[in-house]
Amino acid sequence: MNRFTGCKPSIRPGALPPAGTIYQICSDDTGTLVVTGITPCLDESSISLPQLLDILVPRQAMDVIRGLVSEASDPGEILPGYVPTGQEGKDIKIVLTRLSDNTVSVVWGGLVSSAGGSEPIHLGHGDTPDVISRHDRDFIFGSATPSSISLFGLRPSELNGTSLMSYIHPEDLPRVYSCSKALLSVPEVCRIRYRLKNSLGDYRWVESVFTSTFRSDGTFGVMMASTREMDTIVRAEQAARGANAKLNLLNGIIRHDIINQLTGLIGYLDILSELVEGDDAQMLISKEQDIVANIQSLVNLTRDYQGIGLYPPDFIDIDAVVYKVLSRREFAGRIRSERSLDGLSIYADRMLEQVMFEIVSNSLDLGGDQVMIRFRYTITDDGLTLIIEDNGPGIADTEKERIFSRAGQNCLGHGLYMATTILDITGIQIRETGIAGQGARFEILVPRDGYRLTSA
Repeated sequence: MNRFTGCKPSIRPGALPPAGTIYQICSDDTGTLVVTGITPCLDESSISLPQLLDILVPRQAMDVIRGLVSEASDPGEILPGYVPTGQEGKDIKIVLTRLSDNTVSVVWGGLVSSAGGSEPIHLGHGDTPDVISRHDRDFIFGSATPSSISLFGLRPSELNGTSLMSYIHPEDLPRVYSCSKALLSVPEVCRIRYRLKNSLGDYRWVESVFTSTFRSDGTFGVMMASTREMDTIVRAEQAARGANAKLNLLNGIIRHDIINQLTGLIGYLDILSELVEGDDAQMLISKEQDIVANIQSLVNLTRDYQGIGLYPPDFIDIDAVVYKVLSRREFAGRIRSERSLDGLSIYADRMLEQVMFEIVSNSLDLGGDQVMIRFRYTITDDGLTLIIEDNGPGIADTEKERIFSRAGQNCLGHGLYMATTILDITGIQIRETGIAGQGARFEILVPRDGYRLTSA
């Protein structure tokens, strides 16, 4: 049984899959269509495979796919088509590729305007903007869609017999080779961005999704690639990161100057406190010193969070992050903990560590030395919930939302507000659900496509 492993797909039986999903489908002697692989990938809590296609997709999709399967008779043949959605004027574009005598792949696209009527409509090969291509184990082109003209500047016939690797930027070649080479031994998926050279010698950013199929005896069959241009998007992302880096540099310079001025002000206030007599004067000086201390805390907060959005998000090992936070010098010997996070990675901003730091700091501040903090997770229908709970006094109901707002008191309140900002970058939410008097309980809600589970 072929099975793809990795991230969990947002797929429900009887529903149309989201754009970018790839089905590997086998046909038996009776013509029954069975799904043997799905990418993005499956985990143990998802749909078990193999599975009858008519259980996974609605009737209108089944009819279109069955028609394309019958029409695509030769290995390597590629046929796009429309699947009616039931919405007036809206269909879903799919691309079917014949991989072998009894195996095809179906790439699900996004919503498009109907070409007319509610009946399935087959498209010409050039109607799909992505380049769908077939390769052998040496990455040699066996076939490609005509959209290769816009991406490579070459017709499919000119690509056939050449190696995909010869079009990839030398600096990106090791990454692409490492990612896709693994598919020669296991039926998984590789999604990667890299620079691709066209016939004029110009490089443009693209994103490819590589999948592989295997014969019934377990040997490698073919590799399929779906490639789309990402040049505008990648360059915009690079420009934004460059602008953020310059702003962070400017902020750092200004912050340094402010701290220097505050240091001088603190010194003058200390001297003034020694020179001036009288309770009223001392009270005013003390309030001024408190204000300066608050300003220092806010300046330090900008330092801690200056890296938000500076680098693209990635899947981050949660157990490693929590261990690193608990090992910080300010927490040494002051916290007891239990962790059940092995194999869990979350797609988040690189500053996820600061989020964990704020939550742990909250538990220590409220629960005091030797507070017990437990880290675990549960899988839900909507995704995954990361639970962080302690045995401290908890948080009053009237404060549960306030602690995450800019109105939160002191630097802790600002810290948790910034933590929500970091998590929101990748669609993650956070809430406090503990019972006052029994301990705090933070729940971090991760969407279905925002986590990975790997066995130890």
